[in-house]
Amino acid sequence: MAENIYKNDHSAGLYRAMALRFYSRYVEMRESAHHRGGDLTDHGRLDTEREADQRYLAAVEEWLWETPDSAEAALALVEFAGILAVDRLAGEVMRLPVNDERDAFHQSLALANAGGWLNKIATAEFVERERAVLGGGDVELLALIAEYQRLRDKANQGEMSEEERARRCDDFRSVRDKIEKLRPATLRGVLAVLDLETDEDPGWWPKEAIEGLRDIFTMESQS
Repeated sequence: MAENIYKNDHSAGLYRAMALRFYSRYVEMRESAHHRGGDLTDHGRLDTEREADQRYLAAVEEWLWETPDSAEAALALVEFAGILAVDRLAGEVMRLPVNDERDAFHQSLALANAGGWLNKIATAEFVERERAVLGGGDVELLALIAEYQRLRDKANQGEMSEEERARRCDDFRSVRDKIEKLRPATLRGVLAVLDLETDEDPGWWPKEAIEGLRDIFTMESQS
């Protein structure tokens, strides 16, 4: 009977990273056995500890930075963060080396990216609630502002490569470009745009928000 496989590259990549993390421990413990004259001779060639760690780190670098687009990938990120906590304890018990700073950074990154996926769900629920309250209004605008703020915070968190930071900055700026094209229909929408933090671009001017405010004042004066 053929095995049913549901393809999810992101979660598969994260589980490979977890497997390679445990493999690194396996290499260390086999090395300990070897130095005491009792290696597993029927388990094939053994990588060096450096090779095992490099393979693990390559898997982490490939998949940990990616924002999940499914519940399964978000769950794998949470599990990855948990695995690091468990492995840190194992390392302390067995007096094996632990890279605390690297692990702490990878944990925070995994949980932040998982939180990003959860935020999308929360944003969708927020949009539905606001649509019911506003009857349309600035629901799309407010959702974009929430997404802009999330992506901007993500671009400014922790350490990352210059390429990754540039990519994240491009992400939130593309959302800001969409915000600039929407004219608020409510005072709440105008204030939300005016409250945006845009210190990375001091020349930014919320033209549509200003025009929306003028429209609102005009309608109020005519009513």
